[in-house]
Amino acid sequence: MKPNMDQNRVYYLRRIYFDYRLTVQVSFDEHSRFESLERNRVSNISFVVSSAGEVFILGIMIGILRAVKSDVSVENNTMAFSVLLAFSGGIWCSFPRQFT
Repeated sequence: MKPNMDQNRVYYLRRIYFDYRLTVQVSFDEHSRFESLERNRVSNISFVVSSAGEVFILGIMIGILRAVKSDVSVENNTMAFSVLLAFSGGIWCSFPRQFT
């Protein structure tokens, strides 16, 4: 799966390659390495954003567990489990999906 941002990045890289090639001789291997590094950069940025969002959501989930006092009794634990399932389901459904 290639995100749209990656596709736009490939166009940008090709344009840079052809502009740069007019002034300086660049081998195909050098350009391939540069393109690979740029694709990795896009992947790393998306991983960091995703991880930050995950840490934020997990913090909210811990807050829910503390607020419901899940460690007091079995009933509170069951209620906390239900609330966490509803919260995580709501978060999961709120993210847009791209079907390819």
